[in-house]
Amino acid sequence: MYTLLTEKLTLASYSYNRLLFTIFPEVKTGEVIKKFQGLSIPSINLSFELSRSLLELSVKDRIYYLQEKLQEIISSGAEDKLFLYHIEILFEPSLKNNPMSLLEKFSRKKTLLVQWPGEFDGQFLIYGTDSSGEYVKYKYSAEMVLINP
Repeated sequence: MYTLLTEKLTLASYSYNRLLFTIFPEVKTGEVIKKFQGLSIPSINLSFELSRSLLELSVKDRIYYLQEKLQEIISSGAEDKLFLYHIEILFEPSLKNNPMSLLEKFSRKKTLLVQWPGEFDGQFLIYGTDSSGEYVKYKYSAEMVLINP
């Protein structure tokens, strides 16, 4: 696992968007975090940290300050790599944003390893279902997606 992940992280570090997605369909988050501790990659529960930052703001202000708060969270450490998990808050319709655009924007300065909370069909990262109000799919290179690494 570590060899493939290290290779992908190296590849990501030379990309314009230093963004790598992992998908662990049947593994609990705690187990995933332990896997990355061996690589000395700090981890952040994004939904927890971002919701805590936005909590005191009005719904309207949350939209306005979302990028600023996300920047504060991602740049809080000096490390050049960061593992983000529980990113579901980015799909919250009231925040009126494009989750992939946000992740790409903030991955230009720091390599982001992101646990995708959905599926990958070989071409598209998929979140939600057709019947849910949060269904989205993004075309993404299979080279930058690891399933059960």
